[in-house]
Amino acid sequence: MPFFTCTVDIAITGALKLVVTNTGAGQINGDLESDWTEKPGATTCGFGFATVSQKTGLDYDGPPTHLQFGRTESGLDGSETVTRVQGFSGVISGNTIIGTMSRSLSVIGKNQNGAGPANVSTGWPTATTSVTLTK
Repeated sequence: MPFFTCTVDIAITGALKLVVTNTGAGQINGDLESDWTEKPGATTCGFGFATVSQKTGLDYDGPPTHLQFGRTESGLDGSETVTRVQGFSGVISGNTIIGTMSRSLSVIGKNQNGAGPANVSTGWPTATTSVTLTK
């Protein structure tokens, strides 16, 4: 079965806004707003990729010592199934939030003839960055 490898440089840029409310008894409510853009750059493929932008909201209820936000979205884009996973893990220390933001992308579609049992998987592995938010 023929296959090829395609490499694409993708820059992921954006902003995070976290609003934290003390709900009592050592618990907090957190609302994380993520406004991001995936912008493809250089590629080894013979075709291009579109820039994608999106704003998402994530919620958290629990202790301020173990912030965990996560979101998975999946759906059809033409004949392909596109899945994006976004996560944030962190801790509140005084007026500072220290954490890690991660994103990944997976695309599964049919072979180049649009038929047959062979699915074609593309996407990019989990990309992470350290994040420090201050009040």
